[in-house]
Amino acid sequence: MELRQIRAEIGAVGKADGSAIFEMGNTKVIAAVYGPRDVQNRSQQINDKALVRYEYSMANFSTGDRMRKQKGDRRSTEISLVIRQTMEACILTHLMPHS
Repeated sequence: MELRQIRAEIGAVGKADGSAIFEMGNTKVIAAVYGPRDVQNRSQQINDKALVRYEYSMANFSTGDRMRKQKGDRRSTEISLVIRQTMEACILTHLMPHS
């Protein structure tokens, strides 16, 4: 029943094309966007729309188990897939073919 303050800041990551930090209580989310840019691996290129790549990671100290997780663990991979599919639906990928 508690309403927590939300804080947002844009331009948080210097080398990104777009970035933001969102805070709510003790939770912080950092988001950064790089691109559009040409696909590095031609086998991944899609001719009629852009390819969206997404990477999700969570700090080791932020969960109850406190175990160090490898980069490609199952939970992170599944969360990345769901968020990537959501972002693909929001981004106008047909306007940026070959990127």
